[in-house]
Amino acid sequence: MKLLALAIVTPGDVKLAKEVPGIDVIIGGQSRTVLQEALCVGNTLIVQASEYGMYIGRLDLTIDSETDSITEYTYKLLPVNLKTAVEYQGKSYYMYADKGYAEDPEVLEFIQPYLAQVDEILSQPVGEALVNLDGDRDAIWYRETNLANLVTDSMRVKTGAEIAVQNVGGFRAGIAAGPITYRDILTVLPFGDRLVLLDMTGEQVMEVLSYAATVKPGAGTFLHASGLTWTNNKGIPEQVMVNGAPIDLERMYKVATSDFLARGGDRYTMFTDAPQYDLGFTLASGLREYIMKKGKVAPKVEGRLTIIE
Repeated sequence: MKLLALAIVTPGDVKLAKEVPGIDVIIGGQSRTVLQEALCVGNTLIVQASEYGMYIGRLDLTIDSETDSITEYTYKLLPVNLKTAVEYQGKSYYMYADKGYAEDPEVLEFIQPYLAQVDEILSQPVGEALVNLDGDRDAIWYRETNLANLVTDSMRVKTGAEIAVQNVGGFRAGIAAGPITYRDILTVLPFGDRLVLLDMTGEQVMEVLSYAATVKPGAGTFLHASGLTWTNNKGIPEQVMVNGAPIDLERMYKVATSDFLARGGDRYTMFTDAPQYDLGFTLASGLREYIMKKGKVAPKVEGRLTIIE
């Protein structure tokens, strides 16, 4: 059971442990995994402390100096200003799961010049939107929008994929017409999701769409796409076209998505069966590069998804 859970959330760590002998410990990252217990693949321990400094992971090893091997270990996660929701007299509050730690004033003062540099970089224009890029929750969570098309197009161009798909839960804002800064892009895509390229048959792509078709608009699992047009006819995917041609169930396609979906997030577990390559680029950096090359962008709604209720 442990290995099954790990295979879904940290596929890179599992692959490394299985294929490279002699690794004693892998300290994973980027997959946002909360590993409350160290997991073993063969003779390799895998640990990970979630994201955004919410935990510090502590791993204590007892090593036999003669055999240079680990004989015992203890591992635990220490919460750092981690808050949990509690109910009191009918109202919801947040309280620290463990100790609360105040900011260190000396460290805070030390990093101010660097924060100023970051602010300057994030404020520089990278391009211009000639139209409003619609990321309004009442729109993008329910139907195709020009912003969703822009983002998925950038994913496809960056990876060279034939198809790109992204769940709407990864979008968090729109961009007003006018200059676009990197801060704007990070506001749209704040989660640091990385681009993953998969080899999928047309039949596997249809499995993705078959699940996506069951998702009610307004849910974070709602799917946006590039290189793909299709009709959701009352929960059944129909008229599926890949770059203008009917999908071939036996053909192999290059599919780009986020590492979140690639590891089975939002119950898109069918992605985990396909060979995948984490390219290391974030969706945000790919979108920034795409806009910089274009200079000016004016994406449109193109009828990529038709919903028949």
